[in-house]
Amino acid sequence: MSKSKATEDQFHELHQLVTQEFLQRVKSGEASTQDLKAACDWLKTNDIIGVATEGKALGKRATYQKRYRKANKDKDASRTRARRKMKCGAGKEVDHKDGNPKNNNRENLKCVSRLKNRQKGARKTNRKR
Repeated sequence: MSKSKATEDQFHELHQLVTQEFLQRVKSGEASTQDLKAACDWLKTNDIIGVATEGKALGKRATYQKRYRKANKDKDASRTRARRKMKCGAGKEVDHKDGNPKNNNRENLKCVSRLKNRQKGARKTNRKR
């Protein structure tokens, strides 16, 4: 059995079909999490990037992230110190029992699964609403 290679035209056609399928699923709202992940990988593989411009959604997000990082720099540094201190295994994160990321006393820290840590944060956020 001989193997034949796809022509450049065939590859281009397949590229267009996959792109159209991703677009259709995203626009219709029927895209699953796996579809969105595959679409992101597809964009990355094909060197397609978003450019943040002033006044656009991506630009607003970039501005927000810069402000957030600047405002939370000390908390982020403290969380990093806690991770280094605890050395949790794969799939685990450091949980601050009292919710204060600046309190890195050994008694206040424990290793928990990522899911448990996110659930704790979600409960805290929902209580504020």
